[in-house]
Amino acid sequence: MMLMPILSSFIVRTPLTMATRSKMMSDAVVELLDEFKLSIELLPDEAFEHSLIAGQYRTTLSNKVEAVIHQVEAGALNGAIQKLSNDVVDKIEKWISEPWKTVLIEKIYEIIGLLELYI
Repeated sequence: MMLMPILSSFIVRTPLTMATRSKMMSDAVVELLDEFKLSIELLPDEAFEHSLIAGQYRTTLSNKVEAVIHQVEAGALNGAIQKLSNDVVDKIEKWISEPWKTVLIEKIYEIIGLLELYI
C-alpha cells in the first residue's frame, strides 16, 4: 500500500478594509503624481512659453504637484481634484507650449478620473 502524502496549505486571507483600499489607492495615485512631477521637471526649456524663466515655472509647477501629493496622502481628495483641475491646469495652459501642454493636461485628467473613483 502506497501512502500518498497529504499536502495542505493554509491561506490566510485578510479582508480588504476601507482603510486598506484607501491606502492602496492613495499609493497608486501618489505614484502617478510623482511620475507627473518628474515629467514636469524633465521638460526642456523650449516647452515653456517664456524659456528665460523656465526654471521658475518648472519649480512652481513641481511645488503645486507636491502639494497635491500631500492632499492625496491626507485623504483630501476633493481638494486634490480642485487643485489639479483649477490651479495646475491653469498654469500649464498659461506657461507650457504645444505639444507638451496637451500631453500634460491629458495626464492630469487621467489622474483626476482615478481620484473621482474614490470619492
